[in-house]
Amino acid sequence: LYYLLEANKSRLISSQTGSVFGSVNATILQNFKLLIPQDTDEQDRIADILGAIDEKIELNRKMNETLEQMGQALFKKYFITNPEADQWLEDYINTQVNIKYGKNLPTSKLKTDGYPVYGGNGRIGYFDEYIYENQMVLVACRGAASGDVNLSEPKSFVTNNSLVLEITKESNFTYEYLRFYSLSRKNGYREFVTGSAQPQITIDSLAKCKIALPSENLIKEFSKVGHLIVSKIRFNEEETQGNCFIFCVSLM
Repeated sequence: LYYLLEANKSRLISSQTGSVFGSVNATILQNFKLLIPQDTDEQDRIADILGAIDEKIELNRKMNETLEQMGQALFKKYFITNPEADQWLEDYINTQVNIKYGKNLPTSKLKTDGYPVYGGNGRIGYFDEYIYENQMVLVACRGAASGDVNLSEPKSFVTNNSLVLEITKESNFTYEYLRFYSLSRKNGYREFVTGSAQPQITIDSLAKCKIALPSENLIKEFSKVGHLIVSKIRFNEEETQGNCFIFCVSLM
């Protein structure tokens, strides 16, 4: 029953009553029709399959949490507690990355499949085009989430509710270094938020962020291991998405 209702969640939501605060009442549930296998053995078989998928998804989630912690610990060792860190120069972040807004995309154009679309709160839907071939580090730039760090998937569309940190060709930075650096900031980039009524981060305000400039060799050394961690995280995410696809198909 749980998996059946989960698969029909969008139908259930569309059945809500109330214009301000939508709600689902007993009458709606009593009249909500579902296709249910009459054979209880068949129900058990379906539940066993989907239960195993759920367990694998949860295992991947926990594994990725551990991998993220490993990456952060490694980053701290290389760049924060490193005895040589006091000797490194600092420079403004926009000398190493191009800070750009994503592109405008009305929510009415979002689709249920295609390439992932990232707004200020992470993935918000899909579209039939993508802007960035590779994974990118994003900074939410409008609303309450301003300053939060998000990570896009490869072949993604990024809306103008996020700033994109594009590493320049001249920079010694790598995606792995910028990724773990951004995630290591306790409050993301919130210190560069302006505006009280409508919080936002502009390109100019984020350009005031200063960042340490470790040696190219140290960044490369870290990035070799960081790349393995990021690749494994990405593999687990893709496996989870594949399992979610199986989940949906199994319930059709």
